[in-house]
Amino acid sequence: MDGVLVIAPRGELLSDLRRTCGIGAMEVTGIMSAVRGVFSRLDPALKVSGATLGSFVNSDPVERGDKLRLMFDGTEVRIVDCLNAIARQANVAWIVVTSDDKPEPKLVKAGVIRARGTSTFVDIHTPNPK
Repeated sequence: MDGVLVIAPRGELLSDLRRTCGIGAMEVTGIMSAVRGVFSRLDPALKVSGATLGSFVNSDPVERGDKLRLMFDGTEVRIVDCLNAIARQANVAWIVVTSDDKPEPKLVKAGVIRARGTSTFVDIHTPNPK
């Protein structure tokens, strides 16, 4: 999909990945800042700017992509399109973790896997459907 290998259970994308992303035409500094921005419409708490907690033992800021500038041209409308843009520009793989909810799972975490196998995730809290 758009030059990125996307593997999905049963060959179909989770409906949350087809929703509108929280990033428009803009430049974002930092891979995880971009990931948080992508999911900010699903979880408004991810819009909060500033420091984030995490453990980066033996992890270099350059390898983490903290200073990497990512460009979004506004054509990345769906969450999956934004994740693919991050993967192409940052040379990372994106991954989402889902619940076992029926009839359709919910997004629980999203993150990236880097070339050396290190990974970083952000928790996603979506409101319960009424």
